[in-house]
Amino acid sequence: MPDHNYTADDAVKDFFQWRINGLRAPEKRIKWRTAANIANQNDWSLDDLRAMADSKSHQYQLAIQSGISGGIARSFLKEIRAFKGEMKRTIDAASVLAGAAVSGGGFIPPTS
Repeated sequence: MPDHNYTADDAVKDFFQWRINGLRAPEKRIKWRTAANIANQNDWSLDDLRAMADSKSHQYQLAIQSGISGGIARSFLKEIRAFKGEMKRTIDAASVLAGAAVSGGGFIPPTS
């Protein structure tokens, strides 16, 4: 069941948290945290971030002027695709587990 209280802002925050959690190098984590703060301050959406992949776009220029590195800005499209794929797999797995719980099978034993 979808969460109807989930907002576009939540999606941006979740994207950055997912990306930062996937990084090992402390300097990369700092750069991505900075990018997350800049995106939050500017109220950028995932669509805004996707548009930054094009180095000729206005959104890319805004990112650079705001302090986001060109490499990070150009990687947003690829990283958002990976994030969405990961979220879809997580939701699909949760749906399977929820179905098993409702049917009384799988990992959760039925209650009397």
